[in-house]
Amino acid sequence: MACRNGLPFLRVFGQHATLYPMTRRSIGILRRATRRGDPLNPNQLPPLTTLLPPTPQPPNQPPIWTPFPDLNAGIPLQCANRPRDLRDPFGPSQTGHPNDRYFRGRASRCPERKSGHFKQIGWGSQAGNHQSNRDEQRMTPATTSHSESKAAKSMTSQPKSFEITTEMKLEWLRQMQLIREFENRTMQAYQQAKIGGFCHIYTGQEACAVGTIAAVNADDPVVTAYRDHGHALARGMTPEACMAEMFGKIHGCAKGKGGSMHMFDKPNWLFGGHGIVGAQTPLGAGLAFAEKYKLEVMGEGKKKVSLTYLGDGAIDQGAFHEALNYSSVHDIPVIFIIENNGYSMGTSIHRHSANADNLISRGQSYGINSVEIDGLDICDLYTEFKPFVEQCRENSRPGFVDLKTYRYQGHSMSDPQKYRTKDEVEEYKEKDSIARLLGQLMDSGDMTEDSWKAMQKEIKEQVRAAMKFAEESPAPESSELFTDVYANPEKNLSPTATYTHGLNNPLLK
Repeated sequence: MACRNGLPFLRVFGQHATLYPMTRRSIGILRRATRRGDPLNPNQLPPLTTLLPPTPQPPNQPPIWTPFPDLNAGIPLQCANRPRDLRDPFGPSQTGHPNDRYFRGRASRCPERKSGHFKQIGWGSQAGNHQSNRDEQRMTPATTSHSESKAAKSMTSQPKSFEITTEMKLEWLRQMQLIREFENRTMQAYQQAKIGGFCHIYTGQEACAVGTIAAVNADDPVVTAYRDHGHALARGMTPEACMAEMFGKIHGCAKGKGGSMHMFDKPNWLFGGHGIVGAQTPLGAGLAFAEKYKLEVMGEGKKKVSLTYLGDGAIDQGAFHEALNYSSVHDIPVIFIIENNGYSMGTSIHRHSANADNLISRGQSYGINSVEIDGLDICDLYTEFKPFVEQCRENSRPGFVDLKTYRYQGHSMSDPQKYRTKDEVEEYKEKDSIARLLGQLMDSGDMTEDSWKAMQKEIKEQVRAAMKFAEESPAPESSELFTDVYANPEKNLSPTATYTHGLNNPLLK
């Protein structure tokens, strides 16, 4: 005796192993044969085709669920709550089959399932022209009586055209070269033991931070992981405050308490720098949720999007998937940007992540508009990312970006880089984002060799001044251990305050 699709089954072994559904009629035949002591003749059982009821199918409705959707072609259909088990030939219906135990048990708790309410969730990208064939696919809303699905909603707006001026290119070139020179000096300072702790260099990925941040407003929240120097500088932090923070000095952006991995700049809406892998992703969703709450509930502020950066090594963290799910369910305008440099801490993405060549499927599985973008060409990056941002902002929907890039240095300063070849690094250096933009400006006549040398000289002097500032900045006093612990501290909780209430705090005695 066995069970299949909610029905008891009897397997009769003879010349052929046959599976018979145990309906009331077949069970009665079995019981009578058992009482009489007669051997069971399988031919006495009703034919299988007469026992299985027809599959209920509402009129003019496509197949209820595609078990193995092709991400490159077609649009899978998904139940609003949960896909049906592959073993269930009946599937969910408006009435539910009498033998559908799952339906009977969950109908009261799933009103959408009880009413036969289904959503069609599309797959594909919206970035325009792209190398991948996946980008030719477009999501289409379901032909249903209810409102459009959330994924289709995010695709309704037509992208605008955003012109890239020469002034923008020159500013991007200056910012990327500043990050490049800053990171070179950072490596020197680290080797001289002027910087302690972990240190992650951003060299090679400059276009990612500069191009994406250029596409958002100055008051849009930004949060990233521990490879954060480039994002801090692109967001507007001064090299002096950034370098002083890595030196652990009081004039750093976090008073020297954070170091390399924890850059914060509240005036420029930069909320970290976070050292825990993937921990910044729910924070990014929370920042976007807060801005949406201010606008829709409190009637303050304006439409904003939150940029949340993470590496390809963090995409398998549970917190990240929880953030994706929550953002999609609650229509949170957060854009998750995967700075996909192909490697995590010492290993290739293909060795630790399933479906590594199709990361956008992670976002698509949650009904989130997802795109792949070349992160080595800042002009192409901005052209594709800018309308994507405005679409997420206007429709208040999350986004997922697989940003293809490459880092020239190891995961951190202590990484020996034995997992890749020098030839591979040199191959990507030939596609360098700074050299590519510089070549475009020189070909158009907007920059000459002399002007480029002058820009380089200016940036080097600026970084040297930042180094000098960091070295001369004083270290924080020991009393700073007790400050900045609480956002709104009670007076008797701070032993360093000018008032005397701290003397009465029993925790300090």
